[in-house]
Amino acid sequence: MTMSFEFLPHGRKHSEVGLYFWRFQQEGINLLDPNTLSTLTLEECRSIFRADNRDVEIPLLEARLQIMHEHATILMNDFDGCFTTCIKVCASSAVKLLHLVCDKFPSFRDRAIYKERHGMLNFALSELLRAQILIADLWLAFKGKSYGHFSDIDALTAFADYRVPQVLAYFGVLHYDDDLMLKLKKRSSGSVWEVEIRGVCLQAVEKTQELLSREGDRQTICNSVTADNFLWLYRRQFAKEVEAAMPMHRTRCIYY
Repeated sequence: MTMSFEFLPHGRKHSEVGLYFWRFQQEGINLLDPNTLSTLTLEECRSIFRADNRDVEIPLLEARLQIMHEHATILMNDFDGCFTTCIKVCASSAVKLLHLVCDKFPSFRDRAIYKERHGMLNFALSELLRAQILIADLWLAFKGKSYGHFSDIDALTAFADYRVPQVLAYFGVLHYDDDLMLKLKKRSSGSVWEVEIRGVCLQAVEKTQELLSREGDRQTICNSVTADNFLWLYRRQFAKEVEAAMPMHRTRCIYY
C-alpha cells in the first residue's frame, strides 16, 4: 500500500503495481528490508517504476521515493524494522491497526476539509483509503487467519477511490446531476466535488449493506470489504461497458 496510488499519467496506462514489485526483486532490491528502502535512489526508482512506454514516467515519482524513505525509517525506529510488529501490537483489531498506521505513517492520513458549496457547512472527512485497503488485503490474503485475523473487520468502510464511485454510478446507485457530470475532469485533491463523490460513495455502500442484511440472502456474509472488492472487480471485468457509460473523477494525489 505504500506505493498503491496514482497510476494514470495523462490518460495512459501503466502496468500493475505488482509488476513494479517484481522488477524490484529481479534487480536485486529487497523490498522487505527497510535498510535497503531507506537508501534507494531516485534513479533506481525511475528505472524500476518505468512505464511500458519509456517516454512516460510514472506520476509522483519523487513523492513515492520520499514515502519509501519515510516508511522505512519509521519501521526501523519504532517497529524493529518489520510491519508484522505493527500487526502484533494491535491484538487482532482492525480499528487499532487503522489508527496506528495513520498515526505513525503520515502518507496514510487521507483526510479532507469539506466546505459546503454555499459556505454553510465545514467539517473534516477522513476516508483513509490506503490504510483500510492495507488491512483488508491482509484479511483477504490470509483468509482471516494469522496476520489477517481481525475480530472487528466489519468496522472498515468501503474504499473511496475513483473506480468504486464510477461503478456505483454505472449501476444507478449514485446519480450525478448535469452540473457535476460536466465537472468530472481532473481536479486537485481536496476539491469539493471530489470530497462529495467519495463521501457519498461510502454512504452508498453502507446503505446497500443495510438493505442486504434486511432483504438479502442471510447465508451470505457481506461487509464493506467484500462489497468493495466485488464492485472493483466488476468494473475491471466489464471495463469497456462501464467506461463507455460513466466517467470517473480524476485527482492526482498520494492517497489513491
